[in-house]
Amino acid sequence: MPFSDGGAFHPLATWDGDAVMKLFRERLLARLVERHAISEDLGRKLLAWRHPGFSAHVGEAIASEDKKAIEDVACYLVRAPLSLKKLVYLDGQKAVLFFDPDARPAKGAGSPST
Repeated sequence: MPFSDGGAFHPLATWDGDAVMKLFRERLLARLVERHAISEDLGRKLLAWRHPGFSAHVGEAIASEDKKAIEDVACYLVRAPLSLKKLVYLDGQKAVLFFDPDARPAKGAGSPST
């Protein structure tokens, strides 16, 4: 364990990125079910996915005195995964659309003919 009973942190000598990802995924989904943010059925379905949508980067540790690197990672962690300006709420339809005005249409996805 990286933390002792007294709360002291002890760095791990090695990491198993796959095990870290699986543990994080299981605990996050369990917490979402516990807080009724998702159903138990959805939690089970997400755990069964072949590609879980989670990852764990196992790279070099950042030195505690490297404030710039720590800030860079912190900024990355808290950034929004997409811009709220690109979401459109369809009132009365219980739906949200993602719209990217800069995206090019897929090949063959032109306007319908009239």
